[in-house]
Amino acid sequence: MSTVKFNLGSDFQARPMEQSDRAFVASTWLRDLRERSPYHRKIHPHDYNTLQTLTIDQLLDRCRTLIACDVNDPNTIYGFMTYGPNGLIHYTYTKKAFRRLGIYSALKTLTGIEGIPTFTYMTSCLEDVCRQSGQDYRFNPYALYAVLK
Repeated sequence: MSTVKFNLGSDFQARPMEQSDRAFVASTWLRDLRERSPYHRKIHPHDYNTLQTLTIDQLLDRCRTLIACDVNDPNTIYGFMTYGPNGLIHYTYTKKAFRRLGIYSALKTLTGIEGIPTFTYMTSCLEDVCRQSGQDYRFNPYALYAVLK
């Protein structure tokens, strides 16, 4: 596990996702994407819930997920990042109370992804993070095909 400093002085640790985290990660990803992506809101609810759940499950099986959590209580999750090879970040999420504290940046650093990341999912929150930080990024949902084939 890696312990990282928030830019406000508080600590958090990053650790690999455990089986006990999976339900939180999957349900949060499913809900957050639906709420924060204008395109995903347009998908019929049955199709979205069925097919996006399947896609998330496959990504969680095939990729890595880092969990940002409390140093003293690893079960208190602040956020997560699911990522794969070739600089792909599939999804990143930080609970609202912990946003703007450097969790995304710390998790991205810990993934070893260098340079311009490619996101396979984009939300309004992620666009704001990239714009405010001045970070360049690529959005390429088609990169999912290489991971899921």
